[in-house]
Amino acid sequence: MNISFSFLANVKNNLILVLYKKFWVKTFDFKTKSSNKEYWLSMLINLFIILIFLITGDVLVRFRFFIVAKLIVNIFYMFLFSSFLPFISLQIRRINMVEKSRKWLLINIIPVLGTIFFVLLVSRPEKSKK
Repeated sequence: MNISFSFLANVKNNLILVLYKKFWVKTFDFKTKSSNKEYWLSMLINLFIILIFLITGDVLVRFRFFIVAKLIVNIFYMFLFSSFLPFISLQIRRINMVEKSRKWLLINIIPVLGTIFFVLLVSRPEKSKK
């Protein structure tokens, strides 16, 4: 039985994987800028991974596989913890792209309205150079 992982071999040709790889590789890069596509595709992939963890954990608990569910939850927490800094870095790079101050990240502290305002802020296109 031969299992092929050709989709992993062609990472250079797959835009989604390339952008998600940038999300992790540029963790300590706070000076450059990120495009709308890079920001939203990275967020979409993270949301998809989180949903997979949550659904898997829920199914395991429903079928009373508590030990495996606990392992999945621990892996989920490690994923959340490890993706925190790349997520902040991506937000800073996106704020650099719309040419706003990094202080605008603090608007996320306001529970609902702050997050909505931040999403609208980073959704703006890049300011054109004159």
